[in-house]
Amino acid sequence: MPIQQAMPDEWKERLVGRLSGNLTWNTSEDGLSTIAEGEAALRTARLQDWAWLNELARFHGNSELRAFDFDEIACEFFMNNQKFEVSRMTIFDKEKFNLTGSGEYNRETKQAKLDVAMTDMPVVTWLPDEFKPRVEATVRGTLKWEGSLDRLEGSRAEGHLDLSGAEVTNPVRMRALLSPHGISVPDTMNFKQAMIDFAYEEGTFSVDRMHIDTDAIGRLDAQGSFSKDDQFSVTGELADVDIVPWLPDKVAGKVSGVVTAQGTWSCHKWNLEKGSGLGRMMIEDSTLKRWAFQNTLVRFFKDKSWLQFDFEPATFSWVSKKGEILVEDIWLFCPDKFGVVGHLRRSPDNALQGKVQIGVAEKNLTWLPEATTAVFKTQRDGLHWADVSIAGTIERPEHDLGRQVVRVLLRHPIALLGLAGRGVSWWLGDVLGTYEAPQLESPSAK
Repeated sequence: MPIQQAMPDEWKERLVGRLSGNLTWNTSEDGLSTIAEGEAALRTARLQDWAWLNELARFHGNSELRAFDFDEIACEFFMNNQKFEVSRMTIFDKEKFNLTGSGEYNRETKQAKLDVAMTDMPVVTWLPDEFKPRVEATVRGTLKWEGSLDRLEGSRAEGHLDLSGAEVTNPVRMRALLSPHGISVPDTMNFKQAMIDFAYEEGTFSVDRMHIDTDAIGRLDAQGSFSKDDQFSVTGELADVDIVPWLPDKVAGKVSGVVTAQGTWSCHKWNLEKGSGLGRMMIEDSTLKRWAFQNTLVRFFKDKSWLQFDFEPATFSWVSKKGEILVEDIWLFCPDKFGVVGHLRRSPDNALQGKVQIGVAEKNLTWLPEATTAVFKTQRDGLHWADVSIAGTIERPEHDLGRQVVRVLLRHPIALLGLAGRGVSWWLGDVLGTYEAPQLESPSAK
């Protein structure tokens, strides 16, 4: 039987299909009370032109979600006057759905309730078109919903999703957000765990708890929301992120560390790269080694320990808005060698501006007369610190520390001559090939 024959007028064009089953119908002698029960199956069904599907399509950026074609819908039902209940319900479509559960509908108030479990539902169908080729996953979970079948207003829902085992390849949105800052993004992310608790109320979809554990990004715990005016916001914490896979190839083997970060981010729709936010980051167990400037420092200070820097936990906070990034409370400290503290600002045109202090151990300042009184004037944390202004661009940063040092050396020509003589010695060593750059010992040699 065409199901339209059993549907209210407002639903005759929304749900179509062929209905079969059995029915037991009992009506009281006065005709005021009706009780019915039975089993029903709906095949070759299609659901369309429904407010909830339009909302799904808007949220996911996927017009395919405006209509669903089902392989089969089956249930047992019971009706007592105005109240209609379904149990042992199954809704199956190999492309979108695999649901089991129960529901109820009050014909007088036009309010409905739904309580279903999802089993191995394919995620790809629910994603925006640009994500579909890059995600392979199925989802398990639960959903509870109550509200009007005809209106979004006053409806609410809550549920849980489990996407553990999902795989994401070529994450282009993340690349667009991070690549301009010199951060490389892994080609593939495997989700060992991915759990989401969500809710929907007053036109806003919210994630009350998100827990993700991957090899690529460590652990992520977050909360977020997507409102009816298409505003997206998220607050979260990343932990145990090994920075090595995120580094460009040109610095491979030269930088290491483990990141913990907290932050918030908001944007319109899913345009993450055009959003704004703030946060704080800490890098532990961080090292720098085998950089060209470190070889220069070894040569200058005649101390092989400059080949590798082992830092105390480095920290900074950041604010990003309209393409401008402010990095504050910078703390980078390598005991007994050097440190950097201060703040930097990068404008949308990549111009740099900032004030930092650079600290150096006193034993490494013997080459500079008046070092601790004219340039590195502040003493704390075992170092002497100089005030330095930063300018230029990301590609070609500039600072005034060199000018400060030159002003002092011009007052001390003997020290200047000593440095000049050292420079000539370096030049001859390079020309004649008599200088051999020191090398770090390999772990096995220690």
